[in-house]
Amino acid sequence: MAILGAHNRQQEEPHQQRIEFASVHIHTSYIATLLRNDIATIRLANPAVFSEFVQPIDLPALSDSRTFAGLQGTISGFGRTSDEDGSPASDVVMYASNPILTNADCQAAWNSILVQAQNICLWGRWTLRMQR
Repeated sequence: MAILGAHNRQQEEPHQQRIEFASVHIHTSYIATLLRNDIATIRLANPAVFSEFVQPIDLPALSDSRTFAGLQGTISGFGRTSDEDGSPASDVVMYASNPILTNADCQAAWNSILVQAQNICLWGRWTLRMQR
């Protein structure tokens, strides 16, 4: 189930939309150990309604050659708040704003994985709790 517009995913909030998945498609070339093709598409069983709390994101086109290096990027989600094994996912949406690295700098920082041209790499604080 997708929970759109959520601040706290464990509580029903008036602006949330809870929509079942019609299908989930994980990239056929996904390699978890290399973080390669780490993407999936989800088809919702019903359409989402855009509002102040639910908005689409714009992704760059495959033909877009901009690097974005030096700009600030924002990550958000309900991920784990620690790299410790078994650490729980956050119930509250978390945000972090970090500088976007060049792919060369990203490769130097993450020498265990191969950075691809289409990757956008952020470095710095991982999560910052935002309260309403």
